[in-house]
Amino acid sequence: MIANKSLLIFSFFIASLSGCAQVQISPVEKLLLPETGKFYHPKLDESGNLLLLTSENYTGLHLYNLKTKELKMISGENGAGYTPFISRDGETILFTQNEFVQNRLFSKLMAYHVPGGTTDQVAPPARDLSPLFKTRDQVVNRTDGQIKSARIGNTGSSGETAVCIDNQNLMLYQTGNAKKLEPYEKESYIWPSISPDGKQILAYAMGKGAFICDLNGKLVKELGNIEAPVWADNGYIAGMITKQDGHQITAAEIVMLNIRTGKKQTISPEGAISMYPSVSIPNKKMAFHSAEGNIYVLTYQIIP
Repeated sequence: MIANKSLLIFSFFIASLSGCAQVQISPVEKLLLPETGKFYHPKLDESGNLLLLTSENYTGLHLYNLKTKELKMISGENGAGYTPFISRDGETILFTQNEFVQNRLFSKLMAYHVPGGTTDQVAPPARDLSPLFKTRDQVVNRTDGQIKSARIGNTGSSGETAVCIDNQNLMLYQTGNAKKLEPYEKESYIWPSISPDGKQILAYAMGKGAFICDLNGKLVKELGNIEAPVWADNGYIAGMITKQDGHQITAAEIVMLNIRTGKKQTISPEGAISMYPSVSIPNKKMAFHSAEGNIYVLTYQIIP
């Protein structure tokens, strides 16, 4: 399936106050994907060329190539789009797939090989399968109470530092050792990531909002109610700010925030309910979806 080559282009230039770093964003592209499909929860690979897409409830998984404009279905199964991972070389995609066995729900880990378009099973069905985090060449998951890993690339990464959420706890993994971090006592956490320089952790505490802590869990900066935060640079994060009527989201915008100054800059199209940014930091590219199932992609540049 080939997506229409046309793109709806928006152009933005956003700058902070004189004397501070500037963020230049141009262009913002609304991908004209097939009219019969609505796509959500985009996830960019490190190269910024591959984009994983799914449905609003994470059923099915598609791969979109931003260079060739080609859209491929990887899986149509329930849960396939919930926590997919792309290898650093962009050749392997790991995802979970649900199935019922004698009326009991099981999940299994699957691998899609991009060059050949084939899929195989990496781990057998399990009652409790929770992908925890990805390093450069492996995915670590909890399977029926045991921590296991699956290789998804060819580069060595055994010494990498990673963070994840396990049973609502913020966990740091270094050289095979796990440590629980508590920037706030008795809080539940979501959306963790490590800064590009590997020195700080960004996450969201359910009762506090977004924050940054060091690798020992010491609180460094409180960022306010910015949901789904992701690093855009060592000095900037991106996330969404939403408004609700008590039942559903009525407005949402993607912002970039200067960590040092606290200045927020809206970067999503005006009027669109824009949510869940994903970033390719090496290539300064970002993707997010709208409530209507549209996918937007932009590039940004941070000027000192």
